Formats: sequence, structure tokens, C-alpha cells
Amino acid sequence: MRRIKHSFTRVLTLLLAALLLSASCSGCMKSLELNERILIQAIGIDADGDAYKFTLQAFMSESGSGDTGFDPSQSNTRIITVYGRTISEALSNVALLQGKEAFYGQNKYIAIGRGVAGDDIMRVLSFFNSNNQSRAGTDVVMADGEAAELVGLPLAGSISAALSVRRMLEHDTVHGKLRRSTLMDITNADKNGLIGVSLPILSPIPGESDSDNTIYCRGTALFRDGKYTGELNTYQTRGLMWVTENIDSSIVAFIDNDNIDLAAVKVKRVSAKLDAVIVEGIPHFRITLEATGSLTELLLKSDKPASTDDVASIERYVGEYIAREIENAYGVIVRQNGCDLYRLAEWLKKHHSGYWKEYSEYWADIMPQTTLTADVDLTINRFDLKN
Repeated sequence: MRRIKHSFTRVLTLLLAALLLSASCSGCMKSLELNERILIQAIGIDADGDAYKFTLQAFMSESGSGDTGFDPSQSNTRIITVYGRTISEALSNVALLQGKEAFYGQNKYIAIGRGVAGDDIMRVLSFFNSNNQSRAGTDVVMADGEAAELVGLPLAGSISAALSVRRMLEHDTVHGKLRRSTLMDITNADKNGLIGVSLPILSPIPGESDSDNTIYCRGTALFRDGKYTGELNTYQTRGLMWVTENIDSSIVAFIDNDNIDLAAVKVKRVSAKLDAVIVEGIPHFRITLEATGSLTELLLKSDKPASTDDVASIERYVGEYIAREIENAYGVIVRQNGCDLYRLAEWLKKHHSGYWKEYSEYWADIMPQTTLTADVDLTINRFDLKN
């Protein structure tokens, strides 16, 4: 009993000491008011010789003239450019230039220029992965050129330009136009060692005025072992997303039969099932996709209404179209670039554990030899259009 009491007293003493230590340390930490910080909304990273060029998009609440402190019709941003051999050095230069500390805890996205993408992107992203200000859900994109041009483009219609980009990423993902990647996604893929990484490629398009400026997603960049290896166009990107994501999308099918001239179908993926047959050590995958659709446009060649046979023709055509997108994307991603965005290694490890134990060390050489065929079963549920 005495030993138990002594142990309890010792534990209590240690807890009190820890609380006192944390309290004393908190008084030593530097505390900054909000007006002593610059709120970073977007970060662009470009190569500049042996150093990095950072383009920071900062939110300026004092830029507005109303009672709210900001004007939603204006960009409300300031562009800051700093240089450094390391990211820490570059960001520390913000305080020297602006007289305020940079805070990027609410950063919306990180843009990597093509000059940096050719190197190991994990070298620059590792800083953000280990920093306590970073958010795991921060988007990472690749600029089609210099990241400075993307981050520095003024965009109207939102409180900040970075928020407009975030909304575009969210909207275009739902409709199958781009595939988002976050810091957490990239970190997990790097730790896994078998999963590939993809980044949406964004192109800034300047207009005659700030209100005419826009940003366009022109495809997807592929990375293997942290290094750029190739890219997908927008159709190949959607082919990837039919398999890996639940998306809504509009597909225009040009039908040339007796009665239909053109049909547009809005397609929603319902389910996707992956299977494989292994022949002489090479997996041959098959994806079975179920989808539903609704006709959003229909042009007929005659005055006759569309028949059930016409609807069946549309379903078959669009299903085959989606299957070709899926197979084309797989060919570029896996067979040409050896990039496992489908998590095939994890699937094989789970469903063919014996095969994986025998061939896992050769997977990098085997993967480009694999194939994938797609079967798409599309059902049009809404058919209420007239000629």
C-alpha cells in the first residue's frame, strides 16, 4: 500500500512539473496580433538559378472602403515576391520586405512552376508537410509555365483571387474536368512508395481587364518518385476519373443513324468494379462501370419522335465512348509513364496476395506490361425531350 501511494505521489509531481514547464514556455513564445501578420492565400514556387522564387498572394483586408474592411468587387490582394536558397530563407524575407510576419495557415493552394516540376517536388513540399501552419487539405497544382504568372493573375468576382481558384477546383472536380491533389494526398503517396502523384495543370489567361481574366485547366501532370514524367489531356483526365472518382459530366455523342443527328447526355457514375486475370505473371485488368444518364440535348433528322431503339443507340454509343476514354487514360498513365494512380499494387496485395508476395519486387517492371479493358453499362433514366 505504501509503494502504491509513493508511486501515485511521484506521478502527480511529474504532472505538476510538466504543467509548470509548459506555462513558463508559453510566456516566452512570441505572440503576434492579426495586424502584424500578412495572410498568405496562395504560394507560387519557381526555380531561379540555384535559388527559389516565391510569389505570394496576400489577402489585404484594409484594401476595401466599406464598413466590412474589404470590397468584394476588388481583388483585395497584394503580390509579394521573395527569393531564397531554401523555403525557410525565402519566407523569412517577407518580414524584411513588409515589416510583418507571413502567416499561411489559411493558404488555399500551392502552385509549382514547370521549372520546379522537373526536379523532385517533394523537396519543396516537404517544408509544408512538416510546418505547423500548413493545412493538410491545401491544394497543390502545377502551373503551365511560371507559377508567378498564375498566382499573380488578378481575378474578380470573389473576396480573393485564391478563393476563386479554390472554387474552380471544387466545381471542375465534380464535373470531371480536373483531378485535385492535396498536401495530404501527396504525402501519403510519397510514404506509400507505390502510388503515383498527379497535379492539375492550370493556365492563366489574361483578358482586357481584371474582370476578363480567367484560369483554364489544360490537363493533368503525372509524377513518379516525385519527378514529372508526363501529362494527360482533359479527356484522358476524365478517363482516369471515371475509375477513381464519382463525377457528373456532360458528354456529347454524335450519332449518325436513320433518325438521330446529335445527342448530349449528362452522365453520372454509379459504381465501378475492378477485376484481373493473371497470365504468365502479367495482370490484365478489367473495369466494369455502371452509369446513369439524362438527355440534355437531342436533334433529330426527321419530324418523328425518338424511339426506344434510338435511346438504345445513344446508350451504346456513349458507353463505348466512356470505355475508350478509360482505356486511353490507362495506356498513358500506366503503360507509358509507369504511374500507379489506380492503386493497382494495393488492389493486387489485397485480392491476389500470393501473386503479390512473389512478384512485388518486380512490380515497377511489370506494371507497364499490364492492360486494362473497360465495359460501360449506361442507362438513360430521363428521356423527355422532343425534336
